[in-house]
Amino acid sequence: MKRYRFRMESVLRVRRVQEGVAASHLRLANASAAAAAAHVDESRRVLAAMPAPRERASTREFRAQMNVRVAAAASVLSAQSTYQTATAMVAVEAGRWRAASQRVSILERVDDARRAEHELELRREEEALVDDLVTGAYRRRDREVSP
Repeated sequence: MKRYRFRMESVLRVRRVQEGVAASHLRLANASAAAAAAHVDESRRVLAAMPAPRERASTREFRAQMNVRVAAAASVLSAQSTYQTATAMVAVEAGRWRAASQRVSILERVDDARRAEHELELRREEEALVDDLVTGAYRRRDREVSP
């Protein structure tokens, strides 16, 4: 009796590796998005913690204070942009992982179907063998009984 062997086993192995790589990329993208979100929060805290410009400041001091506030606001906007880019990358990587996972799943279902077919064929062969043995034994017994 033949042992089962999935003809596309090497393809399935490659697909599983690709799925693992895609999962790793997704984890990295999620970590990057989390870091970007933390940077947005920190930038907002820094901007909110800045003191309001002094009422009786010289023009030079007022401009310096406003330049610092503008730079902090620009930092918040930059951090938000980075976060949006990171979340977009998470969506892209999630799509890639889903596609890789589906390719693995399809091959696994094919493997399961082929394995079931193989087992069914083995059972049929075994039943045929048992039938032959029983029929042969009956014929031998019938010949021994009749003179």
